[in-house]
Amino acid sequence: MKFILYIVLIGLGLGGLVGGTLYNNYQSEIFLGMVAPLLLSIVSILWSESSFKKSPQHLTNTLIKSFIVRAIFLAL
Repeated sequence: MKFILYIVLIGLGLGGLVGGTLYNNYQSEIFLGMVAPLLLSIVSILWSESSFKKSPQHLTNTLIKSFIVRAIFLAL
């Protein structure tokens, strides 16, 4: 859980830093552009953790499926 909190703080912190200092006119676009990959990463981490707790042997398959889902989602 700490790991997810750190990811959220770093992701939103970088988005705020870039949006607040470099590109003031595009703050909302930068924020919204960083939220989707951030949420997708959190879901992927939680999915991998639950898969590992259920069956460590299937973690590689879960990571491959997670990668494919993330690639499709981010391409859209």
